[in-house]
Amino acid sequence: MNVLNILRTALHLASVALLLCMRPADNAFAQATIPAVATYHNDPQRTGQNLQETILTPANVNSTQFGKLFSYPVDGQLYTQPLYVPGVTIPGKGVHNVVYVTTEADSVYAFDADNAAANPAPLWYVSFAKPPKVVAVPANCNNSSCTIQPTQGITGTPVISTENKTIYLVARTQETTTAGKLSHAGTGGDNYGDSVVKLHLTAGATKGTYRFTVEDYFTPSDQECRSQNDADLGSGRVMVLPTQTGPAPHELLAAGKGNPKCDSSSPIELVNTQNVGKLGGQVQSIQGSINGYFATPAYWEPASGRRFIYLGGLVFAGLGDYLRQYSISKGNIDPATSIAESPEMFKVGATPSVSANGGTNGIVWAIERPDALEPPISVHPSVLRAYDARNIATELYNSNMNPTRDAAAPANKFAVPTVVNGKVYVGNKPSWTYTAYFPKPMKTATNAHFMTAGGTFDS
Repeated sequence: MNVLNILRTALHLASVALLLCMRPADNAFAQATIPAVATYHNDPQRTGQNLQETILTPANVNSTQFGKLFSYPVDGQLYTQPLYVPGVTIPGKGVHNVVYVTTEADSVYAFDADNAAANPAPLWYVSFAKPPKVVAVPANCNNSSCTIQPTQGITGTPVISTENKTIYLVARTQETTTAGKLSHAGTGGDNYGDSVVKLHLTAGATKGTYRFTVEDYFTPSDQECRSQNDADLGSGRVMVLPTQTGPAPHELLAAGKGNPKCDSSSPIELVNTQNVGKLGGQVQSIQGSINGYFATPAYWEPASGRRFIYLGGLVFAGLGDYLRQYSISKGNIDPATSIAESPEMFKVGATPSVSANGGTNGIVWAIERPDALEPPISVHPSVLRAYDARNIATELYNSNMNPTRDAAAPANKFAVPTVVNGKVYVGNKPSWTYTAYFPKPMKTATNAHFMTAGGTFDS
């Protein structure tokens, strides 16, 4: 029988205790409290913020003091965001700050987040593939929409419960040479396509079970046109905003694909989470990128009291779009256009992340894929970019400033940087790399030590 297994898997880290520890560093640059990054875009609201970053600042993120440390090779493409847990006790290997990485080959890696020279091999590893009987699902590339290839395994970013010492993920495996089909049968009901749905969790009929019921929903007024022209709202992730001033203090932002047949440019929608609005009942709708969004926005409030949203859009035919910064006041985007743009265009809309020490030293990070959206396999290195979060027209750093030292592997689509404890973690293919700030002036490329997917070298 052909079987396609969708594994909703909880890996219990029974032998791994989670403790707080300091990373070995110059005391002047040690971070007293190191946060975990345990879910996609840093928190359940998907704001992309790390507000406990005390090492990286606009003053030291530059091509002189900041650059690539090393990379670890993995066995498949990376479409998930690297996750980070500080102070993990690995049996027989001591206490480490750990980065967790998952691949499309159905593998889960735990790497030393600070010292690849001392720990070049994974601290911990598990694979759901058991070849030849169980493998990651081969990609069906008979059409141009084959985004992930050559195999499809773990595509969604896992969630880590530091309290329960458990990592939750969905892995896709195939137990025969031909993938079977997984069907879903329902009893009918409303169709909530192209909608943001507010769900209420209730206890099920059987003890220990639960069920979701629909409490409210928002559907754009142009939904019918969207449905007919491949302009689905779900291509972009929803972000729940921190509490705002104004008549609707609890809001979310939604922005999906666009199509000029439906709108002159794809709308960015602000929606009241307490009264979601049903058909066309948004708080505000402003014009966004012409062909919409395949990204998640980020958010930051500087000490000045202003509130910023950062979002990268998409224009097809290789035209690209800028990473854009918006100001929000009293629960509305005001003005109704971006107040700043990145100096360069992104061919594929980027999902930015923000590092800051509360309301100070804000930096917006984004990964550029130099290739267009449609080719599934990139041939150009990804570019890590950093901007002053107060005005992203000011670029602080990019990895092309010193490509000999800092060049990464070819870029995947939709990559999200993880910024924590003075380092930035970037997933590429066929390896994942991280770029890190050095607490002292960096060594030059003539005497730096690197690790690449093909091994190590000293230049």
